Amino acid sequence: MEKAAARDIGLFCFLVFLDERFAERAASVAVSRLKKFSDTSQTSKQKVSLARTLISIFDQQEYFRRVMTRPEKVLGLYTVDSLKMELGPWRQFLKQASREEVLSVLLLQILGFSPSDLAQAENISEGTVTYRLAHGLKLLSQMTPLGAR
Repeated sequence: MEKAAARDIGLFCFLVFLDERFAERAASVAVSRLKKFSDTSQTSKQKVSLARTLISIFDQQEYFRRVMTRPEKVLGLYTVDSLKMELGPWRQFLKQASREEVLSVLLLQILGFSPSDLAQAENISEGTVTYRLAHGLKLLSQMTPLGAR
């Protein structure tokens, strides 16, 4: 697996959990699930598999919070300081947005997946993916200082 993919997994998990300990454990699970891929550039099939793995982790976040008490440090993940961003609007977005909107913003806008990859991973149309992304971005923009005006 590429270092870039591992970095993407780490960023995704941090932005979902907003807690380094849980994010590191979840990311280590994702990395171990994806070890079967070679170190070459990601093919579309690999990106779809990665998207499915990340969606699975998103859907199991309560499990990770409940059973992971002392996860081992695996990836040296992102911290709030290293991201150099204000997480207040993101926290609000996580509380108010639907699962689909959060996943669309994370996977498409932050990690750079294509609408086609996410559509295949979720077995939905690309139009549905685009619709969810538009609604997610609109909601997120309303939570930022410029969008709240």
